[in-house]
Amino acid sequence: MTSRFPLLASLLLSGLAGLTSCAITDQADEVTPSGFLDDVSQLRAGVGGEARLVYRAPGLDLSSYRAVLVETVEVWPTIENAAAPKKELERLAVLLRRTLIDRLERDHRVVPNRGEGVLVVRAALTEAAGSNVPLDAATAVIPIARAISVGQKLATGTHAFVGSAAVEAEVLDGGSGERLMAGIDRRVGNKVVRDAFSEWGDVEGAFDAWADQLAKRLRTEGFPPRDP
Repeated sequence: MTSRFPLLASLLLSGLAGLTSCAITDQADEVTPSGFLDDVSQLRAGVGGEARLVYRAPGLDLSSYRAVLVETVEVWPTIENAAAPKKELERLAVLLRRTLIDRLERDHRVVPNRGEGVLVVRAALTEAAGSNVPLDAATAVIPIARAISVGQKLATGTHAFVGSAAVEAEVLDGGSGERLMAGIDRRVGNKVVRDAFSEWGDVEGAFDAWADQLAKRLRTEGFPPRDP
């Protein structure tokens, strides 16, 4: 017996042929502070791959630090988060912390407590919005539908039906509590085909990008690798 597929499913399957890509998200054009970070007046507009808003303590040098602590990621009460299921937000917050730890552990010693010589990473998930999977998938692989999504991105800065996530974070001295660095960023899906079939794929892709961004920033500021 010949199987019959709905029209949308047939188009999606045909559109997938030969399409492979890694998980990628785009940085959003704008981000709004949520209140998690104190004194956002210190932050400036980011450039060259930095978060949208960033802070760096004058004369910063991380060469004397020997370990890093990633504290529990908070789910910050925002209008954007109010629309997502509480359990899903809690899962995503745990995943964000785990993603940060996994990335930092490649090069540095990760510890469970604050102390002298320890960098402390505090972060809050201020937005986590899943994609509309059927429509996200359709506009990822069907040429006409994708063109419509591209048109929306040109007009608004964001593709149609994709997921999005925002984070606020700061790095503190583990002894004094002094703020050393801080950042606020927001990322959105960019129609990567693989992520279009996962409601939270774009959000998780943003986590990967932020983990890489943090690791790179710490290295740039002199945070030494752990001893072999």
